[in-house]
Amino acid sequence: MLLVSSHLAIGPDWREGNRQAYQIHHRFAPRLLAYFTPNPRYSWDEMQPEIDRWAAEGILMGFKLHPDLHGYSCTDKKCFPIYEYANERGLPILSHTWQGEQVDNQHPLRGLAQRYPDAIFIHAHAANSWSACELLTEVAMGQDNVYLDITGSMMYYGLLEEMANRIGAAHILFGTDMPFLDARAQIGRVLTSQLSDDEKRLILGLNAAQIYKLPAH
Repeated sequence: MLLVSSHLAIGPDWREGNRQAYQIHHRFAPRLLAYFTPNPRYSWDEMQPEIDRWAAEGILMGFKLHPDLHGYSCTDKKCFPIYEYANERGLPILSHTWQGEQVDNQHPLRGLAQRYPDAIFIHAHAANSWSACELLTEVAMGQDNVYLDITGSMMYYGLLEEMANRIGAAHILFGTDMPFLDARAQIGRVLTSQLSDDEKRLILGLNAAQIYKLPAH
């Protein structure tokens, strides 16, 4: 089972990209499920009717944000309706990065997670470096609604074990970044780690099953 998002939607055309994601979800569920990808540079009034349609049909798995490609900061007020919508419904928000300056001397993700406690915030590519691991595990500590995604083109030896030691395997999510990266290598990093089998099961699927309300096989 894969949760996917549209490359077109994180690029130049959120409408067409989400239309394609909608069709993929309906055609291939439950093997392929789709995120809705909003672009906060457009008005919430433009996007909400389509988001409501997904929600009414029970296919709104969560939101995928890409501040880098869409050119906005996650702390911009244009993002607030997305966070509020997710908070009201307990939805996940997966972001390529949580960019932006420090807010009250804190990483912006901490403040957002505190402000919207019923939304689920997932920081993608959190295992790409030791510095990212140290910063983001500190942000995630004590934040039940913050999860770290280990998708990335590299992972340092021992980093996954350290991440699990700091925040627990129950707050770590597996990802592939397909089609850019080979999923076999991504899976191998988890399977060959020194984590316990129970921790590996959490990372490779059981955490996602809980977050996205999926059957755990």
